[in-house]
Amino acid sequence: MKVRILLIISLCMFSWGCSGSKEDRVPVYKVTGTISLGGAPIPGARVTFVSKEKLPVAYGRTNGSGEFELMTYDPGDGAAAGRFSVLVSKYLSSKPKGDQSDAAHGADPTKNYDSRGGHDAKATQTTENAIPAQYADVDSTPLSVTVEAGGENKFDLELK
Repeated sequence: MKVRILLIISLCMFSWGCSGSKEDRVPVYKVTGTISLGGAPIPGARVTFVSKEKLPVAYGRTNGSGEFELMTYDPGDGAAAGRFSVLVSKYLSSKPKGDQSDAAHGADPTKNYDSRGGHDAKATQTTENAIPAQYADVDSTPLSVTVEAGGENKFDLELK
């Protein structure tokens, strides 16, 4: 599910990023808002607006107060006018427990090592979404908004 969403977003960003000059761009409007869960702001969350009307994808990240500002082409430029499903995710990295057989060889069982004996950071990290999974999937997210040309376009979204 996560891979499918990332693939869709990447393809959309690539196709729009390579679509030509600034004159070919869809007009966008400033979009801001906040994301909270149980009344508490969510810092460091990825916010993505995905349109079923084939509008460009807009995205941003929340700050320490859970506030976000979207971009489509340039930082802070906003989103196109139209209806969007809103995706929210916050992936956390964690280190899994090491293979206990490492301890028999004098190695730290809480670490993974590469073939040269060095620490392999990539092998030790896993990711999990700190947000309920429904909010990271375009088919299950209950969040939707309408961006209006010339409107205030401030969306305060509460996740449950």
